Amino acid sequence: MTPVAEPIAITGMAVRLPDADSLRRFHRNLAEGKDSVREVPAERLRLAGADPGLRHRPLASLTGVEEFDHEFFGIPLREAELMDPQHRLCLQLACAAIEDSGHPLGSVRGTRTAVVMAGGRSDYAELMTEADEGVLTLLGTGTSVLPGRIAHLLGTQGPALVVDAGCSTGLVALDLAAGMLRGGQASLAVVGGVAVRSTFADASDDRYAEVVSASGRCRAFDAAADGTGDGEGGVVLVLKLLSDAVRDRDHVHAVVRSTAVNHNGDRSNGLSAPSPAAQVDLLRDAWEKAGLRPGQLGYLEAHGSGTRLGDLIEVEAVSRACGEPEPGRESRVIGSVKTNIGHLDHVAGLAGLVKVVAGIQNRVIYPSLHFTRPNPLVDFDRLGVRVATELVEWKADDDGPLFGGVSSFSLAGTNAHAVLESAPAAPPAGGEPSGWAGGVATVSGRGWPAVARVCAALRERIADDPGLDVRDVLHTLNRGRDHLPWRVAFPVRDRAGLLDGLRRAGKSAARGGPAPSGARRPMWTVVPGAGPSARDADLLAGRYAVYAAAVAECAEAAPDEVDEDTTAWFSRNHAFLRLMRTWGIDTTLVSGSLALAKHARGESSLSEALAEATRSDDGEHGSDDPGGDLVVCDLDSVRGDDVLARVAELYVSGVDVDWDVVHEGTGRRRVSLPGYSFEPTRCWVTPPQRDTAPPAPGLVPPRPDRPPTSRTDYEQALARVWTGSLRVGEVPPDADYFELGGTSVLALQVLADIRRELGVRLRLRDIYAHRTLRDLAGFMAASAGHDPAATGRLVPIRAGGEHPPLFCPHPSGGGVQPYFELARALPAGYPVIGVPAVGLDDGLEPDPTVEAMATRYVGELRQVQPTGPYRLVGWSFGAVIAYEMARRLSAEGDRVATLVLIDANTELDPGPPPEQESALLINLLTAGSDFRVDTGALDALSERERLAAVVKTAKEAGRLPTAMTRHQIGAMTKVLRANDLALLDYRWAGYAGPATVIRAESPLFEGPDDRAEDLGWRKFITGEVTVHSVPGDHFTMMRRHHTAIADIIGRVL
Repeated sequence: MTPVAEPIAITGMAVRLPDADSLRRFHRNLAEGKDSVREVPAERLRLAGADPGLRHRPLASLTGVEEFDHEFFGIPLREAELMDPQHRLCLQLACAAIEDSGHPLGSVRGTRTAVVMAGGRSDYAELMTEADEGVLTLLGTGTSVLPGRIAHLLGTQGPALVVDAGCSTGLVALDLAAGMLRGGQASLAVVGGVAVRSTFADASDDRYAEVVSASGRCRAFDAAADGTGDGEGGVVLVLKLLSDAVRDRDHVHAVVRSTAVNHNGDRSNGLSAPSPAAQVDLLRDAWEKAGLRPGQLGYLEAHGSGTRLGDLIEVEAVSRACGEPEPGRESRVIGSVKTNIGHLDHVAGLAGLVKVVAGIQNRVIYPSLHFTRPNPLVDFDRLGVRVATELVEWKADDDGPLFGGVSSFSLAGTNAHAVLESAPAAPPAGGEPSGWAGGVATVSGRGWPAVARVCAALRERIADDPGLDVRDVLHTLNRGRDHLPWRVAFPVRDRAGLLDGLRRAGKSAARGGPAPSGARRPMWTVVPGAGPSARDADLLAGRYAVYAAAVAECAEAAPDEVDEDTTAWFSRNHAFLRLMRTWGIDTTLVSGSLALAKHARGESSLSEALAEATRSDDGEHGSDDPGGDLVVCDLDSVRGDDVLARVAELYVSGVDVDWDVVHEGTGRRRVSLPGYSFEPTRCWVTPPQRDTAPPAPGLVPPRPDRPPTSRTDYEQALARVWTGSLRVGEVPPDADYFELGGTSVLALQVLADIRRELGVRLRLRDIYAHRTLRDLAGFMAASAGHDPAATGRLVPIRAGGEHPPLFCPHPSGGGVQPYFELARALPAGYPVIGVPAVGLDDGLEPDPTVEAMATRYVGELRQVQPTGPYRLVGWSFGAVIAYEMARRLSAEGDRVATLVLIDANTELDPGPPPEQESALLINLLTAGSDFRVDTGALDALSERERLAAVVKTAKEAGRLPTAMTRHQIGAMTKVLRANDLALLDYRWAGYAGPATVIRAESPLFEGPDDRAEDLGWRKFITGEVTVHSVPGDHFTMMRRHHTAIADIIGRVL
């Protein structure tokens, strides 16, 4: 008899399935009988470069497949763009699954963690052009690279391999990983895969007509079944031996009792035909390894691909494997998740497993969709099998555990099955003292938006599950997450406090704030005087036993010659340091008392320290200043009721808290909670053009019309290459390749791009020797014997690309810097050209009206792009200029394809600009900035003195360059005044074209928000006006939420 396999615990799980980005959401969809198959979204067709006019097969699709937080993983944007979306999503899911297990990502570094990924076909490379070819493409689309990349970025040292067995690959990977755990090759396993389509064939493509449903829907076991449907999704699991999971008090989603894999061999009518005998052997083998009788299986998730012959063979195999039904038992219940989300190719088996896990956790059997009339070839009654058609309770025998199975079969004949069991009951916590004094909730990220999103997700999860123990939640947040630089924390004593704290912390993070000083900052304790008062010491002793014990310890250890006052003073401070150590905070840096400092460092006994505290010069000594960035803790400010708040404050300040010390001996469990919220940065190549339209002209052509003949030519050409390869905005001459995010691997692609664009062969060492754009261009020019030359007026914020450029007219300040971050976040392939004001640095008079500006700028626009369609994007006053430019172009017969108006309120009465130049300059420098000028102190000064004082203050604060001349400042304020007057005099007129309005969610000024929903644009635009809102106010929306604006513009484009 086959020995019973050691059970495997699923401790972590992350999913991205159609209409579901969590296990809880997927459960709700299954319970509601949701059909996620639909027409391919227009955005996906656009990403694929597919013809939206053709009909495509329906698909249960994912959203956001082009998004990836490349900065989180330290991957340059260009490299991320050349990574298969299946790789990117799998990497993020692997991190989410580890965090879902209640362990930080850093916990797997250096461990024998296995990474076993299900690999399948990748079609992403089909979207790439010759310009994309190179080492990065090889690494980004190679199936074998996926597990290696995950292992490299997470630092795991166990086996890392990819499996490809066809449709059954997911469960085969599970079987291999389970074997590694049982055999000791790995202590933990990360298993999963992602199936995402990058290209779409039109519906007339009938190459797979025998296995793919004409309607796109899988009707498993139904008379109308005509094949499977297409689906996308990703699943990653974290596995460990059940005994290890119980020991570590891990959350367990479900238990894998056994897995089995076999092949049809020659027992079928052909390579791709199913084998009844092989399926029977598979099921019996799996159940025998699990030590179960077939009758104990409450539900079986079938392969259920919806082919009439395949369904018949599978039902008969289930019946034969089970044997005669046990007396009094109902028919065996089967179903297929493919009826909900289509066939996920190599991830199909894992999708079925997730369905069974969700059913076990919620003790329900879900309906299998599209089953209205049984397959006439299948005698369900005789075979003792029935298809689940409604949501019913999943009942266990004798109140024991639930058991379920999941099958997955391959077109190549490899079959796999897994037996799942409900998780064992969690052991009770032990070791925690009664009268819990509370804890500290901690959330961190790599930016305030991520922190805000995590707070919101945690609050929703906790509010949705009253059964979660608050202490387990804090334990998981403290010990189960990496602690990143952007932090929020707050005291928690009950569930209501946790929910309210998350609400307040999320709201605060959403408002943003200064960047953190940095993590891992040591605490320097200062003892300037008495320390905690006697009253506060009594409060602390009453609430914290460790504090009371430390005070008593001092009283007992005090030598006879030490007076009571000294003992009391020393004990209050010593006990607080002891209390902080129980909160995992290093207290070895102390100043203000040599006695306390030496004892804190372990250099003296308590009695010796008390004796030393009586010396008259004790307060003059302490730890030497360690230098660096410290967090100061003043013991005179300690209060008896704010210890938790003090710990939270220290954590937020960057103090490294040892949370293992905090939770030692409490016996708290790890629970499944939402993990890190990745930034949705667009990472996608530009697919080849479907039509033969001429490429869009650019300020600098994608490929030079002539060889470079000067150093400036080389700088421009090299900047174009770096912009494309590194995916950054404008590259200044002193930009350092490595500081821009370049790597040695990416350098190979850069060298190939330089060779293709310029015909120049450089070596890798040339980039290391000449790291800046200016140096490398000079090296190339010197090698060719060329001299410098000059350039022209418009600003190529982002050069190169096959699409028509986006023109961005200046706001009232006259410059185009506000568009720089936005340009970096916009979809690839679109050049972005800034249109600065006349008069800033050219010695000309500023244009006096919006109409004059539009006339001038349309002429300049046509020098770059002679014919439409044109794309215009404007922010603030720039939106007014863009609107007038669109009117001019339309009146002259040119098509404006895109007009994006960002936060320009047409109903706002601007008022005349101030007469004094100093007041104008103050308005310009303080708008959207923390910089402030004490105008009261300027009242007694002359205008000349006021202006000089403002300039001096601004230069000292870094708001103006120190080298900026009086003439340059005068030109800037002159442009600002002209623009303010132009807006005041602008005569609004109608426009018939469509437009997109993007408004800030928050008004710029305090008080009631009386802005119109469309900011008044529909009064003038007769075409369709689409309105979107993004977080932030008029200024912060561009600085902090430019990616949200770029996403909207990307959809418009």
